[in-house]
Amino acid sequence: MATVARVTTGIYLVTSIAAIAELHRAALALAPAPATTSSADGLSAPPPPSPPESRVLRLLALDPVHAPLAAWTYLTYPAPETIVWRLTVTVPALFYSLRYFERHWGARGLLRFLFASAGTTSALVMVWYLLVLRLWWPVGDDTRIHGAIGLAASGIVAYKQCVPEHVVKFGIGSGFRVKHLPFAWLIGNAVTFALLGATYLPYYALSLAGFLAAWWYLRFVRFEDAIRGDRSESFAFASFFPDRIQPWIRPVTDRIFQLAVRLKLVSAAPTRILDMDPRRRSGFVRLAPARRFLASATKPVAVATPPLTPSTGSSSASAAGISDSDRRKATALRALEERLKQPPH
Repeated sequence: MATVARVTTGIYLVTSIAAIAELHRAALALAPAPATTSSADGLSAPPPPSPPESRVLRLLALDPVHAPLAAWTYLTYPAPETIVWRLTVTVPALFYSLRYFERHWGARGLLRFLFASAGTTSALVMVWYLLVLRLWWPVGDDTRIHGAIGLAASGIVAYKQCVPEHVVKFGIGSGFRVKHLPFAWLIGNAVTFALLGATYLPYYALSLAGFLAAWWYLRFVRFEDAIRGDRSESFAFASFFPDRIQPWIRPVTDRIFQLAVRLKLVSAAPTRILDMDPRRRSGFVRLAPARRFLASATKPVAVATPPLTPSTGSSSASAAGISDSDRRKATALRALEERLKQPPH
């Protein structure tokens, strides 16, 4: 049915059309009238009119200057779009992407991803504006941050996790793999920011924050196949960069990961639902009948966590291997359940 995709795209389309219409009416109302005073009178010309504003943007967009604590805007900022060509491009891309992820994760999984990505993105952008840009970059009083470019960055990261080897073709014999798309997205946004400067700064901030928010959620938080997070080497932070520069990226990311583990921001090894307390386990996923049988028949086994070694986001290579093994077993169980549900031919 793709209910979440339809509703989300519809909200984005309606709010964007309302914001564009309001800005158009305000621009017509503020059109400068012909001058009636002359310089001989000694009177200065009237000041130019202020730029038009939209009530939709004031209500839904992030405002780091006047309303940094408006909590609802941390989730509603992707809805309004004020540029027609961006709206035209984003609507079909947003709908088909959300429909794919809804089929892959389910409606609840997609909603968790959207809320986590949007909330974390807005929090990162607000911290960036309030702590960094106020010191090194002047922030205008009319700064309002909005648009779905942060969700677009999050979707590109999710595509890398789901179909990394899929080839996107633009013509006969030309194309590239999806796993290379995030790095191309980062380079494209950096070049655009270098060319446009402060005009593109809110969108550039949303793009970077959306990229980091989606990777953090999919890497350390989201449950899939009874395992929390994706600790595989193919989804490590260094894997988003070309192979030639990954040896220089990995030591930096390893140090950051080890610091995050010491601060207890993330766990050193992936968490399995079968090892969790049953009262907490039911709040994350609904185990299928075969998994419930395994959960009741499997006794918890104490496993010592291996020491931290240079890796790309996991406690060690063995931890990543355990995660991949458990994920393959859960995937096989899910395939078996689907085959059992099919009617006999």
